[in-house]
Amino acid sequence: MLQAIARVRLREAGKLKPEGPKRDEQTRWRERYGHDLIGFCERVLGMTPWKGVNGKPGQYEILQDIQESVTRQLAGESDVPYVFVIEAAHGVGKTYGLGAPVIAWFYRCFGPCVVQSTANTNDQVRDTLWKNLRMHVANALARRKNVMPGLMPKDMRAETSAEHFAMGFVTNDAGGTGTERVQGQHNDFHLWVFEEAEGIAEFMYDAVKRQFTGNTVRLWVLYANPKTSTSTFQEMKRHPLAKVYRLSLTDFPNVWNGTTEVPGGTTRSTFNEMIEDQRTFGCEVVPVMDETKHTFTVPWNVPKAGGGLHPAGTVFAPKRGFMYGALGIAPSGGGGDTFISAGRFDACLERTPEPTPTFEVNPPLALGATVRDLFPDQDPTTFDPHVTYRSAGHTVRVIWAAQIGVDCGRYGDDAGTVYSLVRQLLRFEEAIQGAQELDSMTRTDRYVQAVVKVARRLAALGVTRLSIRVDAGYGSGIIDALRKHVELAALFPDGYLVHEVAFGSSAGDPEQYADLVTEMYALADEVLSVTRIEHPPLLLKRDLTERKYAYVTKGGRDVRKLEKKNDFKKRTKGQSPDDGDGAVLALAPERLFARAGSLSSAIADLEDYALDFD
Repeated sequence: MLQAIARVRLREAGKLKPEGPKRDEQTRWRERYGHDLIGFCERVLGMTPWKGVNGKPGQYEILQDIQESVTRQLAGESDVPYVFVIEAAHGVGKTYGLGAPVIAWFYRCFGPCVVQSTANTNDQVRDTLWKNLRMHVANALARRKNVMPGLMPKDMRAETSAEHFAMGFVTNDAGGTGTERVQGQHNDFHLWVFEEAEGIAEFMYDAVKRQFTGNTVRLWVLYANPKTSTSTFQEMKRHPLAKVYRLSLTDFPNVWNGTTEVPGGTTRSTFNEMIEDQRTFGCEVVPVMDETKHTFTVPWNVPKAGGGLHPAGTVFAPKRGFMYGALGIAPSGGGGDTFISAGRFDACLERTPEPTPTFEVNPPLALGATVRDLFPDQDPTTFDPHVTYRSAGHTVRVIWAAQIGVDCGRYGDDAGTVYSLVRQLLRFEEAIQGAQELDSMTRTDRYVQAVVKVARRLAALGVTRLSIRVDAGYGSGIIDALRKHVELAALFPDGYLVHEVAFGSSAGDPEQYADLVTEMYALADEVLSVTRIEHPPLLLKRDLTERKYAYVTKGGRDVRKLEKKNDFKKRTKGQSPDDGDGAVLALAPERLFARAGSLSSAIADLEDYALDFD
């Protein structure tokens, strides 16, 4: 009261600026915290987001990225990342520290807005997400801040108007109408939160994608304790506007620092127990690090079950439960019966390649000598492929080779794919859709044009030897056209080969593999151990890491045979492994397709094709 009287007298004396137009409460919240999500958490909710260790993100960094997304969207930027996909271990606060505070902040600071949240079960929405949300609301009220006006006492709903509300629910797809029931909300400010997103049905993902149109600000926060690598949640990691995070206990402050600085979070002691808990989680001690098994070490002694210690630096290989429960990593569904592990694939996304070309040296070097010995002051891998270099009586040329894989789409839902491998970099090049709508001539032209485009790009990178592998099933016209393409062959003076690859033909090692396609998938794993995958399409990981093999008897031997395409499609919503087949065609070692005769004779054969073509 005294402060109010003083303000009136100061204003009458001209010593205080006159009051401007009154701002509504929503505006005041937006001006104060609309660009300060971290401050909202700390000062309004009384929650301190934890920062990641070992250079990995934690709650703090994820909330910063969400804030940056909103700020950029408010500034009118387009193509701003707005999908936040979070794989999380147990006990890192994914709901309390991410989902719930983001709901409170968005609802309070932006309006009119719609906030929608869902999970696979009502208990997950009500007793996990909205329970944590109510805890934040109570903490804010204790600081005399109402962050959820209109919050209903028992329902999972807060509402101040028909255009401004937050709600939590579980929906179903009864009668195939789930998408329609979820749709209908298109708002300036729209937030979706998926609690334990891995269990949420695919139709919900489809419905949300259709809602995000014409928004001023849109956010989609999805998090889960990942138990499978083939869910729709996992596919969202490849959304073009997604940011992806993993909250692992090995990067959690309580565990890494051996503290309790994050209240209620998993402790180092619990983490150690998880390593030894062979019933639910568990790890095995292995001699060396292996990226395919997601091995790890810790810089502290780990107590053994029954006494004794695993010394610091012990290499642990996590079992399935430990992978998703402690590391936040989705286990591969293969269970040891796939050639390529999820760990291998994930490592390919981070690897820095160290490619080495082939050197053509005349006369050949003495045993033990290297090209670097001839050029001690130069890096031979940087030599121009079109120049011959001389030193100590030797001539040296550098040869960079590349491989293109072409999987031809059949009729129906199959799509054709084109992949390239050059300098230890696997790259998706193009998908050929709509095969059922095209006649054979048009379809052939599209594949040929796609391959020619890729080949010319490779030639511009210095590639002088090219191997093109085409699926024989539906690719005969493509193969003939590429073999007769004299202009393209001229770009690769050290070799231009077009292989017709019959997946069901004999393997190069018939004592191990039932057919060629099985051998290609098996050897692709070896090639991927030194390869980087650049911007993989959504389904490549699934195709490579989930296609199983089994043992069959052939010629009196037990050999491995890859799962039939139709069997794979039955397990994967009818989707064909087109990306996997295209990728392994590009990855397969050239020796699997070796022809009789030299490269020069192959070029001569090509010239014969050219004569026929003319």
